[in-house]
Amino acid sequence: MSKHTFLLSEGYWKATGKFWDDQDNEYPVNGETIIKHLDSKWINKGVMRVYIDRSINFTNEYEIEPLKPGKRQTKWISHNPAMGHLKGTFKIEDDEVVSEYQSAKDNYRGSERFTYQNDDEYKVEGVLTRGNKKVSSWSVVLQRQHTAASNSQH
Repeated sequence: MSKHTFLLSEGYWKATGKFWDDQDNEYPVNGETIIKHLDSKWINKGVMRVYIDRSINFTNEYEIEPLKPGKRQTKWISHNPAMGHLKGTFKIEDDEVVSEYQSAKDNYRGSERFTYQNDDEYKVEGVLTRGNKKVSSWSVVLQRQHTAASNSQH
């Protein structure tokens, strides 16, 4: 099993890649996420910017139950401005961290796979559905940032 650096360690990560809407139109995307470990919870706070005619920002802040020693799964909750309250899990696999989630209302479901490339890079692929219809999907590369200046700005 890879020693995962995303989620299981604090850090600041930048993302670049592609986003597809419900009609499979492709758009560039970038963003960042910060992982913080507090005593009672872990925080994953991030933004994804999709460039259509203008930048559209998707923000999310997860509150994650710290992973218990010897366990490979934990729960998280979040409030997303567009989808409302979300509940999900993170599952730690050999070379992947898998997140699956659903909304409390409006029938949203989604999943993301964070595939370990090396300690400083993950490939992330995700999909969001509402009922039986695709809302969006994305494929990005997350790269961990090591400079103190980039961490202090976020």
